[in-house]
Amino acid sequence: MNITIIKNEELGVDSIVLRELYGELEIKQEYAKWSKRQLKVFLENQDFTSFDTLVKREKGSSIRKDHAITLDTAKHIALMSRAKKGKEYRDRLIKMEKKSREQPAFEIPGTLSGALLLASGQAAIVEGQKLLIAEQAPKVKVLETLSESEGAMTFTQAAKALGVGPRKLTQALVDSRVLYRSNKLLLAHQRYIERGYFEQATSERTYTVRIQTRVTAKGLTWLAKNFNND
Repeated sequence: MNITIIKNEELGVDSIVLRELYGELEIKQEYAKWSKRQLKVFLENQDFTSFDTLVKREKGSSIRKDHAITLDTAKHIALMSRAKKGKEYRDRLIKMEKKSREQPAFEIPGTLSGALLLASGQAAIVEGQKLLIAEQAPKVKVLETLSESEGAMTFTQAAKALGVGPRKLTQALVDSRVLYRSNKLLLAHQRYIERGYFEQATSERTYTVRIQTRVTAKGLTWLAKNFNND
């Protein structure tokens, strides 16, 4: 079963990604139409949350809409689904939920071999923590930039915080239709401005008014989460 339980920070409960359930149920209908029909009876920010995912393709990348649903919502969708595997996956979700709530008790080893095994396990955990720290380093850098910045920042500043080249960052956002070019200006699509990721500042010069798109603190966090620097 290729479904992973995640912690939904917005709702404070365990959840799964609806697209994963959609794949497991082998739904033939297009995801956008299917998910809209399934979620219309549920409450957003209570039974599910929506988020954007940056998807890399052969040519450029694109933004797709995904959903994180609570386990209760997932069980309901699986049971009510017309797919043959609906009831089977509802039962599996119940088992996954039960397993996620079980906290294994710590036992002190009674033998030397057990102690050595525990020590090796702890060493593996420490090594994993080191890898996690290294992985989180770019995000820490972004948070430091956020704390030091006042207001929105330029794409050059944002790219530096993300550890990528400014041209690579802006081109990726243009390819994914987050930004677009108009008369040599780099502008953000309105829906991303409304979400608070970007803002457009104007500056008046002699006979001209210049528009500059800037990245907000919320936008920098979103870019750090969705922009994959490969």
